[in-house]
This record gives sequence, structure tokens and C-alpha cells, in this order.
Amino acid sequence: ATGGPITRLTSSGSQPAWSPDGRRIAFRTTNLISLAPLDSVTIFPSQIGVVDVETGAERRFGSEETRTNPSWTPDGKWLLFAASDFGATSRIRALEVSTGRVHDLPQGRAGLFSPASSPDQRWIYYTRLEK
Repeated sequence: ATGGPITRLTSSGSQPAWSPDGRRIAFRTTNLISLAPLDSVTIFPSQIGVVDVETGAERRFGSEETRTNPSWTPDGKWLLFAASDFGATSRIRALEVSTGRVHDLPQGRAGLFSPASSPDQRWIYYTRLEK
């Protein structure tokens, strides 16, 4: 930080992750909850957002699943994230930032969170919840 003015880059978000080149920040959007009508509650899934630090241009990558824990690969081309449907266990997926395409990663386990790529991008590390 250079001590300059504070700049707000997005209207909502958490779990920020700087891109390797320092030009973008990936983040988890905040879940929105609707209480209207009062007899029902609607929860909208969180998405992954990417904001350009210089221009403030923002892109959101969403679907019907909840997406959390964004983590860049060292080349800055991919975002790894934890994905889950409501009531389902979490798995690790990869988002190709240039196209917005999401790829499933081979895995035989569920309850996976907080993915991180090794520096050579050959391995993905994660946290697993044990019951």
C-alpha cells in the first residue's frame, strides 16, 4: 500500500484473492436472501467475481451452485474454487477466466474446500472436512 486514497472496487464480496500479476482480484459475492413473501425464504447462490484493479471493470461467474474460496493458478489463467449445491457436499472446480467455462476436476471425495495450486500447477491442495 502506498498510503493513497481508499477505492471501493465492488459493491459486495468476501474472500479476496489477488491475481499473480496483481492486476485483478477474485472474490466471492455475498449471498443474497429474500424474505418476500414473508412465508418463504429464497437464498441466491454466491458467485465468483473478478475485478480489474485499474479500471474497476467487474465480471461475475455464476450458476445455480454456490461458489466459494477462489484461488488463482500461478499463470493467472484459472481460478480454482469450492462448489456446492444447497444441501450437497462441496467439491473443487476450475474456472477458465478468459472463457468463463467451468471444468470438473477428477476427485473421489466430497467436502473439499480452500483449493490452492502448486507453483508448477501440477498439484491442487485443498482442505477436506471429515465427519
